[in-house]
Amino acid sequence: FDLMSYFGVDVLPTYFSRGCINKCIYCTENKFFPGFRSRGGQRVFDEIVHQLSLYPKTQYFRMHDSISNGNIRELEKFCDLLIENKVRIGFNLENAVIRDEMNLNLYRKLKMAGCDIIGYGLENPSKPLLRSLGKTTCSGADFDKVIKEGAQAKITMGINMMFGLPGESESEYKSQLDFIKRHKDNKKYMVINPALNFCYFPQGCDVQNDPSMYGVDLSKGELYWSDKSGSNDFLSRLDKFERFCALADKLGYKNIFEISRQINRHELLGSYYYKAKEYGLALDYFKKSFECEFASMELIDDILALYDKLSLSKNNEYEKFAVRRFNIVNNCREWDNSPKTRQELIKYLSGISIEKAASRFDRSTRLPLLPKPKLSIYFFKKIAKYLILMVFNRNETKKAFYAYTAKNL
Repeated sequence: FDLMSYFGVDVLPTYFSRGCINKCIYCTENKFFPGFRSRGGQRVFDEIVHQLSLYPKTQYFRMHDSISNGNIRELEKFCDLLIENKVRIGFNLENAVIRDEMNLNLYRKLKMAGCDIIGYGLENPSKPLLRSLGKTTCSGADFDKVIKEGAQAKITMGINMMFGLPGESESEYKSQLDFIKRHKDNKKYMVINPALNFCYFPQGCDVQNDPSMYGVDLSKGELYWSDKSGSNDFLSRLDKFERFCALADKLGYKNIFEISRQINRHELLGSYYYKAKEYGLALDYFKKSFECEFASMELIDDILALYDKLSLSKNNEYEKFAVRRFNIVNNCREWDNSPKTRQELIKYLSGISIEKAASRFDRSTRLPLLPKPKLSIYFFKKIAKYLILMVFNRNETKKAFYAYTAKNL
């Protein structure tokens, strides 16, 4: 393959296993791969050496599997082979389970072999809750010890959290908040990964196949479900997600999505209230989404349909949405003439002049006059800016900048 056609030309994918050693009721992995199969450490090592012979510029290998540490013995053997043969690469454990074997000795070996990131599917620190969900492999692990020793080995750990799991109590949600409070001293090596869908049940998972067995009402769909009592619904899960993200942000944690609330929050709430048949609230949230989120054709159609459903007068506000829809349709017709193949796109881009952009870059990086020496914050800021702009004004830097920009285009 010509890797220059792909994003991230120095990264290659591989995998350690297929299937999973857990049986989580919200997951479909075991439906695709009914059993767990692990590759040997020698085999994974041989593949990496082979790929490096074909693509010697490769620096990193991503483990694309559902559980990267399902077989600790073979994982450790893989690390030993990398270390003994002095194969210098970086790699990650994309999806890992917190287990007792993930101790300081193994962490140090992983680090020495080139592992820099481990993604842990913790979901919730409550072991009774996790066992009830089918996530049993972590039962014997001391979660706090696993995280502390990972940070001690200076390996970055992604911590996945889900919200409103079936059977989750308020105290079990509080344990999530307590967990990140307790580990704030390890936050340098932790990245919080809050589930944007909180907890949902895709087609094929155990809950979808038998919702009554787990006390779940799926009448509003896989995302907007509720428990039989109605206390665990979409609104409560949204609230838990936002409170958790706010606390993580306050404590200074890195958030993998860099958000404390969904970017389409109003649209999600509009859809929830629509499914709950509270059409007035649905319309209000769809309007808010239109104003400050994404003004898509689908959203406009939903708004216009709600005007009809609620028998509202077609006033100036209605006309605003109707006009916007008309304009979008016309713009779509213009897009019919846009490039449809890679060759057409290259031809189009090659006709675009970057002269104006280059001149703007030149103006923005033009060296200012040096201020007179003076012991002040203003003077040192000016000197710092001058030194930075000196770097950008070097011809080789400008050429590199233009080349990089053209390549991205």
